[in-house]
Amino acid sequence: MTPQELNRDIKRLLKAIVKRVEEKHETGCQIDIYREFYNEYKRLYYTDREFEDMNRQSIRIMVRLQIKYRFITHHHFGLHITVEGLA
Repeated sequence: MTPQELNRDIKRLLKAIVKRVEEKHETGCQIDIYREFYNEYKRLYYTDREFEDMNRQSIRIMVRLQIKYRFITHHHFGLHITVEGLA
């Protein structure tokens, strides 16, 4: 997967989640966002665990979704992020 495809898919995931949340508010029915989008989030996260190919916006999206829905356990999320100068 190229970096462009990864960033595109992350933005698509966010749009899909926002759309489902809006539907949930409009209809009032119970929708489990976690179960519905868990596999897609996990696929995108494990594609680039080091966050090297993600752009700034995609990193922010992944972190915000992680904080809100806890797709990955917190003590494992971001464990492999590489920071220049600290390696």
